[in-house]
Parts: sequence; C-alpha cells; structure tokens
Amino acid sequence: MTEFILDNTVFSNYSSVAQLNLIRRVLKNVSITPQVLDEVIKAVEAGHTFQLRTLKAIEKASWVHVVSLYPEMIIAYTELTRKAGRGEASSIAYCLGKKNRFFLTDDKRARKIATQNEIKVGGSLTILLRAVEGRIFGMDEGNRILSDFIKKGYRSPIANLGEALHPADSGP
Repeated sequence: MTEFILDNTVFSNYSSVAQLNLIRRVLKNVSITPQVLDEVIKAVEAGHTFQLRTLKAIEKASWVHVVSLYPEMIIAYTELTRKAGRGEASSIAYCLGKKNRFFLTDDKRARKIATQNEIKVGGSLTILLRAVEGRIFGMDEGNRILSDFIKKGYRSPIANLGEALHPADSGP
C-alpha cells in the first residue's frame, strides 16, 4: 500500500478552506514527520488559527500517522536541510529509496529535490484531481475548492481542474 507523506503546505491549503476530511477520503495511508508537525504548531503560534484544524486532525484522527526518521535517514535529512526547510527535508529523507512512498508538497524547491531523487511527488492538486477521478465529487465542486485555495493565497498552475484532467480540451 502506498504511504502518502504530506508536507505542511498541503495540510495548510486544505485546512484553510475547511476541507481536511477530503485528504482522509482520498488518501488511505497518510503520514507526517515530527518536523512537519512542528511546522504546524509554529503556524498556530504565529496566529494562523485555521491550522488548529490540522492539529486536531493529527491529534484525534487515526488517519494521520506521525512517523520518525530511522537512524539511516539522519545524514540525508541533515544534508537536505541545506536545501529545504526542516519539514520538507525530513519528508524527502523519509521517502528516499522507498518505492511505496509518495511525497505531497506544494513547495517548488522541495518538489524539485524530490524529483531529482526519484521520489514520486504531487501536491494539493493531486488530491483534488484524485477526488474528481474517483467520483468523490464532480468537477464543479473540485473547481470550487480550487477557487477557494486560490482566494486563500494558493498559487495554482491551473485555473480549472479540466486543464489537468483533459488538457487537449483546454484550448490552444
């Protein structure tokens, strides 16, 4: 079974629009590192109160697992912190060399590092697209959530999910 390792950027997007439950509905095996949990806590402390939803999901929900780095991951993590934040670095280190792990982040630099290390990578859009493809809801609802993300500051590479699901239909 694929283990989905989430960065705080993904949790932040879904938390900001009160859609954390969608992550649970789409992804069956969700994990975060303690460093990502620390980022969530710091966000709450900095006044991002919507992140309290994320903390509650982590604290009370059995669908979010906090996983620690194994000793053999520590050197990679330490080296990665020179290139990425602690949450991203720990997530990438946790995924290294594991074919059944999929890293979800919206951090451009972290995505590049993960791709260079042959880690499967996606982001907030991946979850929305899977929800539409899996018929959890229709394209209209998916686009409404995407629009809500954008209103909250998410810099989407697309304006409409149809651009990713049906690229040939989205124009020249």
